[in-house]
Amino acid sequence: MNTEIKQYANDIFASYEELKITWNYDNTEVTIHKANSNGFDVIVTMDELDVYILTDCGYHDHWRLTEFKNNNEALESIFGLVRDLLSENMQIKVMLSNKSPFRWILQFKEESQWMDESTTGLLFWNYFGRRREEVYKNQHLIPREMYYEKHIKKEE
Repeated sequence: MNTEIKQYANDIFASYEELKITWNYDNTEVTIHKANSNGFDVIVTMDELDVYILTDCGYHDHWRLTEFKNNNEALESIFGLVRDLLSENMQIKVMLSNKSPFRWILQFKEESQWMDESTTGLLFWNYFGRRREEVYKNQHLIPREMYYEKHIKKEE
């Protein structure tokens, strides 16, 4: 699977020279670095049972490989999400209490509204602290829908 993930990621990102991508020593983890301080790094890593998406702002999620019919379906699904995370159609809202993050909300843009996709958070946090939120958004790639209209429909 290590060679599959590297080949799949390289095929997807080959035409995006502006992306800064690094691999770990055994090709089981790829990091797509943020372009500026308003964005976030996206890290995809896997082992023999699971695929994980991590970010440098704290949001994370994972999937069991057994949830998919095969490895290709897993890679297609995961890297579809990664592509969305690199576009302006997804953002991560981080909720803080006394400057400490306690909740991370992945949001997607539907028309002009931000909708919650998934949430992860701490069980214990300072409920009485002063709260605020920060929003992180990448703008490396055009949204998947626009990419589809621009590239895929042309080929048909």
